[in-house]
Amino acid sequence: MKRVYVTPVDQKIIPLPDGNGDLPQDGKDVAAVSYWYRRLADGDITMTEVGAQPEGKAAKSTSKNDTK
Repeated sequence: MKRVYVTPVDQKIIPLPDGNGDLPQDGKDVAAVSYWYRRLADGDITMTEVGAQPEGKAAKSTSKNDTK
């Protein structure tokens, strides 16, 4: 399954979908499931693809306000 790194925006408290606490303020590597894409669409998190680029390259960051 695809993995992404998610980080809360503006110190928001984001519950983990499994009910085991909240998303850490420094972010977390999680499975890319619809829950995180809904939080991204709401502007609650930023999302970075994990392992999408070779080591040493900056990963692409996406957020609701990014332009395409």
